[in-house]
Amino acid sequence: MSSLKNKCNASGSRLLSLLAGFALAGYTAAPLYAFTPFQAPLLSTAAVAPNVMVLLDNSGSMNTVIYHNGFNSKTDYPTAMYCKAGTSCTVNNKDHWTETATLSGHDDVAQGDCSAGYYKLGARNAYKVSKKTVYYPGSAGQTVCIPFPDELQINSSGTMSDEVDMPKNYLEYLVQGLLAGTFSAVDIPTGHRMGVAKSVAKQVIADNFSGVRFGLASFRPGSDASGSTGETYKQQGGIILSDLGAAQSTLDTQINSMYGTTWTPLAEAYYDVVRYYRGLASSYNSAPATPSNQVQYRCQKNFGIVVTDGAPTYDTKFYNASTDPDRDNPSVGGADNLPNWDGLNPAPPAPYSDGNSSVSLGSEGHSYYLDDIASFAYDVDIRPTASTLDNAGKSFEDSAFNKQSIRTYTVGFNADNQMLKDAAYYGRGKYYTASDRAGLSSALSQALNEISAQAGSGGAGASSSSSLTTSTRYYKTLYDPADWRGTIEAYSLSETTGRLVSRAWTTDSTITPSNNGASYETYNTATNAVVSLSYSNVSTGQQAILDADLPSGITGTQLVDWAKGSTVTGLRTRTVLLGDVINSTLERLSSTERLASSVTGDNSYNTYMSAKAAMTNSLLVNSNDGFFHVINAETGGHRYAFMPSSVFPSLHTVAATDYATGGSHKFMVDGGITVADAELGSTWSTVAVAGMGGGGKSMFAVKLFSAGNNTIGALWQITAPATSSPANAFNNLGYTYSKPLVARTSDNEWVAIFGNGYGSHLGKASLYVVNLRTGALIQEIVVDANDDGTAPNGLSSPQMVVNAQYQVQKVYAGDLRGNLWEFDFSSATGSVANSGNPLFSAEVNHPITARPLVVEHTEGGHLVLFGTGKLMEAEDKLSTELQTFYGIWDKNGVTGTVESTSLQEQTFTEAVDITANGSTQTYYKTSENEVDWDTRRGWYLPLSLDGAREGERVIYPAQTTMGRVIFVTAKVDADDPCQSTGSGKLVELDALSGKMLSYPVLDTNGDGRIDDGDTRVSGLAIDGGLPGQPVIIDAGEQKKTQGKYILDSTGEVVVVDECGEVNNGQCGGVSQSRRIMWRQLQ
Repeated sequence: MSSLKNKCNASGSRLLSLLAGFALAGYTAAPLYAFTPFQAPLLSTAAVAPNVMVLLDNSGSMNTVIYHNGFNSKTDYPTAMYCKAGTSCTVNNKDHWTETATLSGHDDVAQGDCSAGYYKLGARNAYKVSKKTVYYPGSAGQTVCIPFPDELQINSSGTMSDEVDMPKNYLEYLVQGLLAGTFSAVDIPTGHRMGVAKSVAKQVIADNFSGVRFGLASFRPGSDASGSTGETYKQQGGIILSDLGAAQSTLDTQINSMYGTTWTPLAEAYYDVVRYYRGLASSYNSAPATPSNQVQYRCQKNFGIVVTDGAPTYDTKFYNASTDPDRDNPSVGGADNLPNWDGLNPAPPAPYSDGNSSVSLGSEGHSYYLDDIASFAYDVDIRPTASTLDNAGKSFEDSAFNKQSIRTYTVGFNADNQMLKDAAYYGRGKYYTASDRAGLSSALSQALNEISAQAGSGGAGASSSSSLTTSTRYYKTLYDPADWRGTIEAYSLSETTGRLVSRAWTTDSTITPSNNGASYETYNTATNAVVSLSYSNVSTGQQAILDADLPSGITGTQLVDWAKGSTVTGLRTRTVLLGDVINSTLERLSSTERLASSVTGDNSYNTYMSAKAAMTNSLLVNSNDGFFHVINAETGGHRYAFMPSSVFPSLHTVAATDYATGGSHKFMVDGGITVADAELGSTWSTVAVAGMGGGGKSMFAVKLFSAGNNTIGALWQITAPATSSPANAFNNLGYTYSKPLVARTSDNEWVAIFGNGYGSHLGKASLYVVNLRTGALIQEIVVDANDDGTAPNGLSSPQMVVNAQYQVQKVYAGDLRGNLWEFDFSSATGSVANSGNPLFSAEVNHPITARPLVVEHTEGGHLVLFGTGKLMEAEDKLSTELQTFYGIWDKNGVTGTVESTSLQEQTFTEAVDITANGSTQTYYKTSENEVDWDTRRGWYLPLSLDGAREGERVIYPAQTTMGRVIFVTAKVDADDPCQSTGSGKLVELDALSGKMLSYPVLDTNGDGRIDDGDTRVSGLAIDGGLPGQPVIIDAGEQKKTQGKYILDSTGEVVVVDECGEVNNGQCGGVSQSRRIMWRQLQ
């Protein structure tokens, strides 16, 4: 079998480096887990869950308290003293706190004269202290009560279960600060580093577990607790506590068992982690034995995260180079095989990050070799043997992925040193700092977000007309993961052949730092107003967000300027401004297209259409530079950009200088767009409504044109609260993948209607109805209000039925659980139809993520056409679940959920290879079963030939033309998640019955005509990449054909010629115009 003929690649070799911006219409979250969008295109190597080994510091210093944020360890605070038991606080009866003194007994812990919940010690020096402690710092009767870590418990007899370290200087800081009233006891952190690190690590792993293969490592404990013998260097190096891919409960158990008990051999321990990845035995432990192959796939990404609170100690002995050929080179030397993999030399005086310093072996900062091991981890090929096969049976030396390495991320917990920065730099990762629970949680979460975001591929297209003329243009989107540049290209089409002829323009040259005439807007969340995009125009809270996490010397003002196209030293340099376009639809704004209608007796819309002729034809697209863009369709010039304020927290990420080179990606504004004509108050306007997809939980609307006013301006923005807030009207709004609808209600109020999306705080599926002019909530219709939320749900993109006045009558939408819902809008207030029950429920694991198609049924009511399946999370690439395409009859006057047993089955019956013009193409035939509408409520077509389970699915809405239903399927190699192009089918069936058409519909013999000389088929294979949603263009009266333009995931445009006219059941005759949404007339 071969790829489809008639593929056009007008831009030649350029598409070898550019990937298509492919609208996956998806989300990323595993079933039964909290929804967290995967921050990368799914058609990428990142769809394989990455390996992440967390090296968690368990040195003795991790027992130290979390400091109050005002403490400076370099400041010498006044000495604090305590009174000896049974004596007055005179000079002779005072002792001061010493750095070395320890509390040896705990039987005298008591509340004393502190308030409830606070405790005091007896007359002993205290360096290791209890949970709640009182100190007597100077004069008789003066008492200071200090809270201590919640992780430590005191039993009824006053005995502590553990100890925590407190430097003398910090205790003195607390005593003096409390006496001076600088802060109060409630401001003092009640945690210690080990306790916080364990708690945060468990939570962050739980939040990311569905998409990451975690493992856990630590420093080898301070004693040989295992009792094993023969260790090369006892009490040094690292130990693997949990293998990669361990169960979450196993990871939790190991984390819970960790205590601060040893030195800080950072480089030694991380070298053991690298050896583990390579399948080599530990340098320092005789057990466990040589680890099994932990790298599953040749395309799998591998990472180490090092979390530590200090500089190394006892970190200078490394494995014999003769037994490790990859390290047997001039970079390793000396009796202890000290590494110099990064090529740096020590450069005293301190601080420095390489080699040995002059302090003793057990002192912090004696040696700095972590950066060398991190560099080695990235440089070495951890699976270098061609004969070694991955889990897909492919060689690890596959030319597409011929090297597997490890990137290193470092987190300094109450530590900020050059060694950790260098280790991240040479390990091609990132460095983070944290000083408390919130900071550590943020640092680990950011590191995992970076790890999860990798490069991918995809595509989307649009046309300037539904009929082919000399002026017809085809537009396609591309993106380049090398720099996350987005590109839109406009092509002229041949009126004779319908093929792409020449490129008219590209945004690579029309939207650049030196060529950018757009106006910019955003939303001020304090004033709830649209404002011109500038730092000074947003609220102080928004300014704080823009100022956060920026490189040294960069301001929020500069960040905003960069977003608008300015070049800022210290931020990422761009040659083109449009960001990558991946899941967004590409919509064309036409001055002649009718997108609404007037109510009876009102001619105002016809008047508006006359004025609309002055509107500038434009393209609308969301992109992951953080903007909704309006682009001149004729020239490619930049007209307007709106940045939802939900983008602000992520803007620094895409502006970072290493955003592209680090291989990471972040979704920003990535949802679908709807264009409509509507009355805003009493004024007709053309409006766009859009969502952010995986970039956030916001919807927004932009006025594109109104009578006599060609100025573009945003109308509103709505956003879910950051944390669940029942009082917030949009508390159940999830990541906004739903493509909105715009229509009148029965009382003539113009509204936007959309599904709540995925990953909401409540995890329920609902339909939102908002005022189109203001964004104010009119109604939220929850379909599963009584659900307990144990299996989170969300409503996908809806479709509607309107009457001649463009008043919405019905809405249909699917959800993640495979339910198809009908909503009744016959009155001003919408409701779930069918007595609150689904119209239909697909089988388990058959989510409905694509918008349904609704057509009129010949016997009354409506036929709802949709497919099931998703391509939204990493696990989907491995799914072989059998998905289905359905036609469900919503029969007038009949209620109750349609049962699967009442549907007529259709099947794929045969794959046929046909050779024409020297090229062989695979076509598919399907069954021709009639549907008995007296007993049946629809039909279904399993997406399989001969029952084979290949994971084929539907991720795009179906379309209709001339009584046919057209849809494309998506299939990836379920046995090889590294495969990144995919394949699919173009399928065309009789819409009413789902059977194979009675006439030839495709030019199977390649003679340029569609007639009885062609074979009757129901579709064809598209092998070169995942097919996107077709753009249908009539070829004109002379040719009597239609062209379907399909942009696949490699960037190629597949053009399929097919029957464009049907007369008396045969191809040819009077042309019938296509309808994407059929209206019910009243």
